[in-house]
Amino acid sequence: MNPDIKYQAVKRLSKECITLRLLQQGEGLIVERESVQADGSSQTQALPIFCLAGARFFMEADPYYLDLKQAYGQIYERVQRHFQARES
Repeated sequence: MNPDIKYQAVKRLSKECITLRLLQQGEGLIVERESVQADGSSQTQALPIFCLAGARFFMEADPYYLDLKQAYGQIYERVQRHFQARES
């Protein structure tokens, strides 16, 4: 099963382009951060989210967190709504 993209933001920072995604696969969520350098090399980090604290830890550990704070805020709001809906 392919994950559905629930949110995506792209931000160019200096010589790097960062793409943040919130994916839903089944009942679970995944936060993904892709970094593409000017030379075309890339790195992708993905973290399954099991709780709000895990999402916050991943986001705040990003060295560009302050530059990406608005996008991370959008992701966090969606993660929060996801867990609230599961508790209802």
